[in-house]
Formats: sequence, structure tokens, C-alpha cells
Amino acid sequence: MKLFYIAFLIIIWLNIFLGNEVIHTLTVLITTLYIVNRRKRVKNDRVE
Repeated sequence: MKLFYIAFLIIIWLNIFLGNEVIHTLTVLITTLYIVNRRKRVKNDRVE
């Protein structure tokens, strides 16, 4: 969890200073992947 927040803060920082579309795309992809993984974990916990 801490690693995700650190990476997220770095990406936001880069996005603010560079304003690059590539960084914005990466932010969306990482956020989407995190949400998908979180939902999978919740489903796995319910099954167990």
C-alpha cells in the first residue's frame, strides 16, 4: 500500500511539473490496475 501511494505521489508531481500526456495516461493506467487488483483481492477474501 505504501509503495502505491509513493508511486502515485511521484506521478502526480511529474504531471504537475511536466504536464505530459504520457504521464497522465500512466496515472490512469496505474489507478485502473490498482482498482482492478483491489476488487480481485476482495473477491478472493470473500471466497476464502
